[in-house]
Amino acid sequence: MRILIILKYIPSETKDRKADAIISTIKAHEAAGYDVVVLTTGREEKHNWQRIDFRPTLMQKALISIIYKISRSNAKKYRHKLILKSVAKYHGSKRIDATFAYCTSETPAIIAALLKESIGIPYIIREHRNYERTKKSINDVNIDFRKAVKKANCVLAVSPQLAKIMKNYGLKEEIGVLPNAISNKFFIPPNIQGQFRKWAGNNFLYAGWTRWRDLKRLDLLIKAFSLVLKERQDVKLAVVGKIETEEQQNVISEIIQKNNIEPFIMFYGEASRIEIHQIAHACNCCVFPSDYETFGLPVLEAIAAGKPVVATRCGGPESIITNGSLGYIVERGDCNLLAQAMIDVYDNINTFDSNYIQSVANKNYSESSVASQWKNVYKKLFAI
Repeated sequence: MRILIILKYIPSETKDRKADAIISTIKAHEAAGYDVVVLTTGREEKHNWQRIDFRPTLMQKALISIIYKISRSNAKKYRHKLILKSVAKYHGSKRIDATFAYCTSETPAIIAALLKESIGIPYIIREHRNYERTKKSINDVNIDFRKAVKKANCVLAVSPQLAKIMKNYGLKEEIGVLPNAISNKFFIPPNIQGQFRKWAGNNFLYAGWTRWRDLKRLDLLIKAFSLVLKERQDVKLAVVGKIETEEQQNVISEIIQKNNIEPFIMFYGEASRIEIHQIAHACNCCVFPSDYETFGLPVLEAIAAGKPVVATRCGGPESIITNGSLGYIVERGDCNLLAQAMIDVYDNINTFDSNYIQSVANKNYSESSVASQWKNVYKKLFAI
């Protein structure tokens, strides 16, 4: 059985922040026994999967550019027609049994819907995007995407919270849940080197890693850590990932200077997948203070490394940290609650069983576990 996976982009396995989630999903399809072919209308890093070659000629690129200046919508439609032609050509010699739209944007779903309409290929949508922060009602959802959701044979969300919001908006009555997967390699402890090894030392190391946009609330994490430091002196904080704006950096610097905590915080900056693997295994506790999430990949990475997590109730992490043996969920936006939960992990660190934490991650989010979940999805799809 051949599955066409449509993505916004195909990432670099070692560099891209979301590479593990995207690549592990593709590998989960392969592990489930499907013949995978990929298609992207955006960036495409080096990979070994079968692909549908969509490369507009120079004349077509020029025409797209001209149409775009007149009508962005018409330029997209013309580009979609070229994609449909490429897929139809492939489908003519190598039958595609189903399409999976990996939706970090609306485009994969829209293309999947057009393919069903023109060629008759059934399709599945899995939504990854946040609705709570950016969409107040269904009217804020792209109309072509709404139509694609309505026509889809199956719609999935990466967390129960996102599925509930999508249902409440009236996008579709039946929306299932299928989480992100994490690579089997992430469970294996790496050889921790350099700064990460030095930072851990004899201290209790808290760590937070993500792309630090305003909604990720690094300011909240720094404030909470300053409160923890007043109560527990042998602690440090590793902040891994790019801080997005100069304004945000200035706010963080002001909090650090005001509380005189600079010697206790280590800023690493942008990190590769290899480095994320190291910090997840090097730290004692992951802290994830975000205001909005659909899933919360760093939370999954932490439990795959066997580490407890303190996270906010922001849409995704609460579906991963489901009991006190994995860590704590606190209400978002409150540095006092976050600090107290961080202290509780410190005081009770010996009660957290690393093997148990990893077993939960393995049971629910490993490539083999998610492969089994995908099998059930396609079994239902082809039974219709």
